[in-house]
Amino acid sequence: MDIKIENATLEDIKFIEHCFLLGFKEKHFHNIKFIEKLKDIIKNNGASGKIFIIKDNNTNEKAGFAFCGKSKGSNIYEINMIYILEKFRNKKLATNFIKYYEKLIPNNKIIVRCDIKYSKQAIEIFKHLGYQELSKKEKTNQYEFMILEKSI
Repeated sequence: MDIKIENATLEDIKFIEHCFLLGFKEKHFHNIKFIEKLKDIIKNNGASGKIFIIKDNNTNEKAGFAFCGKSKGSNIYEINMIYILEKFRNKKLATNFIKYYEKLIPNNKIIVRCDIKYSKQAIEIFKHLGYQELSKKEKTNQYEFMILEKSI
């Protein structure tokens, strides 16, 4: 596995903000308030979700981040965000992160919500890894999300 995964620290905030804003610009992410919550998420160490730094194992460079945790009001886990910088894409970093995260939470379910229009590559990755599309979709005024689920 050519990936290195670390828990995010306060020193990673600028990098995470940079990645988030790129993902926001590419329309993968929609809630800009995430940036305001970064410090608290990292300080609370998993209580409201956990942020991981994804590194290229060959260069040890930061390649992206992921934000995961329990879905509000349930025992189901959710991969809320994964973002890989463009120069590191197509190297299976997202795929390897998802496999890593699945090992952290055995005997449970993981869900993901992907923007149908702008996150087609992510949808393909999750389906390839055995995630099933639920018939229910979520819509807001501007966006439509596909919900995928996998039992671990």
